Amino acid sequence: MRDWKNIILPEYEIRKSRKQKTAFIEMLSGIYGDRISVEEEKGGLKSRNIIIGDPETAKVVFTAH
Repeated sequence: MRDWKNIILPEYEIRKSRKQKTAFIEMLSGIYGDRISVEEEKGGLKSRNIIIGDPETAKVVFTAH
C-alpha cells in the first residue's frame, strides 16, 4: 500500500498553476499507466478531471475538488 500523504504533500500539495497540475498528472501516469485518463472540461475554468480505473465497475469512488 502506498503512503499517499508522503508522496503527494511534499511535491504536489499545491496545484494552482497548469504546470503544477500537469506535474501531478504525470506522476500519477507513471504509477497507473494506461489505467489513468484525464478529461478536460472546456469553458470558463478549463478544469481537468483525473480518472483512475473504471468508475462504472468500481467498488469505491473517491472525489475531490
